Amino acid sequence: MRGFMVGQMNYEKNNGIFYTPSELASFVANLAISSANSTVLDTCYGEGALLLAAHERLLNLRSTAPNRQLFGYDIALPKEGAQRNQLRRSCLSGFLDEKNLKKRDFFSPIERESEERFDVILMNPPFVRHHLIPRERRKTIRSIVGDDARLPMTSDLWAYFVVHSFKFIRKGGYLVSILPWSFLHADFARTVRELLLERFRVLRVVVIGQRMFERAEERILVLIGKGFGFATSDIGIYYSFGVPKKQISWIPVRQKIWRASPWMCLVSSDVHKTLLNVGNSIGFESLSRFAKIQIGTVTGANNFFILKREVAKGMRLPKGILRPIIRHSADLCKLVITASDGIKDAVLLIPEDMKISGPLKEYIKRGERSGVNERYHSRKRVKWYSISIQKPPDGFLHYMTKEVPFLVLNPKDLMCTNTIHQVNFLDGVDENAKKWIQFSMLTSISQLSIELLGRTYGGGVLKIEPTAIKKVLVYPGNGKRFPASLENELNSLLLKGKRREAIELADKWMITNLQVPREDMDFIIKSYRYIRDLRLGKNAQHVLRA
Repeated sequence: MRGFMVGQMNYEKNNGIFYTPSELASFVANLAISSANSTVLDTCYGEGALLLAAHERLLNLRSTAPNRQLFGYDIALPKEGAQRNQLRRSCLSGFLDEKNLKKRDFFSPIERESEERFDVILMNPPFVRHHLIPRERRKTIRSIVGDDARLPMTSDLWAYFVVHSFKFIRKGGYLVSILPWSFLHADFARTVRELLLERFRVLRVVVIGQRMFERAEERILVLIGKGFGFATSDIGIYYSFGVPKKQISWIPVRQKIWRASPWMCLVSSDVHKTLLNVGNSIGFESLSRFAKIQIGTVTGANNFFILKREVAKGMRLPKGILRPIIRHSADLCKLVITASDGIKDAVLLIPEDMKISGPLKEYIKRGERSGVNERYHSRKRVKWYSISIQKPPDGFLHYMTKEVPFLVLNPKDLMCTNTIHQVNFLDGVDENAKKWIQFSMLTSISQLSIELLGRTYGGGVLKIEPTAIKKVLVYPGNGKRFPASLENELNSLLLKGKRREAIELADKWMITNLQVPREDMDFIIKSYRYIRDLRLGKNAQHVLRA
């Protein structure tokens, strides 16, 4: 039995399958079904929670034969899922008409499309990342969904479910789907949102902060599309930590914002206005005024080009071609970093005109035997093993992090991989200004601008693209000398992992020394904590201007 459970858990995780909790299923069914006569299809019914909730909803609406109105498609589970499959079937058979539960791949060809239309599509599709969809499977799905869908190749599996469901909805019908938060942020999801604008008169999104699925980092939202077959005239969004238990007050969303990122509508417009007003009054400006930002070194094969420094030493590779490199953003834990701060990795930087011999020649041959020379980035180079040698940057910035991103200065020759931003200050930015900029990034003003510009991914990870980080508000000091004691206090907190305490210290210093209006600064601090807690899935309280 234990082997069955472990195998089943692995199958579900690998295939993005998260079974719907009953409380969530009831909430979704109540949103989706407004008529006792509605026919309902669950495109991947799994354990049947959504269909059972739909059955109860139809009974409450006084349907006389709800079992005949409910339909489900699902593919067969693997052998280790047979016991669960049998339990699921026995549970559903007491409520639903078995002939309506079809063993069917949702992406199988539709022979008679007109006969496969329903009043409501209700679903919790698999949350499978695009790179985990087998190539042939993706090719098949794209051919079934059709070219008119316009979905990028980087689309996750749930996006195909949403778009393909359009072929199963009657005019005027509903689509209600449980989706991951990537619906709000991912590049490919913009295409999905644009397609929804063309197909539904009313669009609603309920963003849920609490994790709803066992053994899963994914947080979810509920998408509601009403009035299929008509262009959108009404969009609303709502945030709730758990499944909403009271009447929903929708926040209106303009179509332009819906296309860009409806997430931002959860934050009061006063947040944006106050942030800019306070920043301008003190002298905050965009980071791009002081520095150029780019991603770190792209090797295309880190396991070959990046070696442990001790290992490289034992291989007797030429010292001149090895440079210490920060591979993980977890190493960015203090204001200034050098190779002596526990940096264990080195990157192999071989000049194109270098004469190759001895241990290095053998190492290159080893890479060719393992096919490193045939990888995408290797094939683009004049000599596949010669990475473009960059000047060590002036500093580093977190690219993806759950906690507080901040600027780390690089006084020597450290490099970083492309999981970290490189910062190169412009001519004229002196050492004193660099310290002020670094300090300001630990204030709620900069952190709030980062939260507004970044994107949220699974588990609450914040990703800040190079184009976004350039717009972050920073303070250059305007000629004031940066206090060394403040630098020491901040560094001490960061070394202890107390990033939030470092922000509190920076905020207090600003209020005291830069004459920031206390009311405005308190509002910015509150706003920053609110949107951070939203991202992290905590029970955030709505920020409204008093």
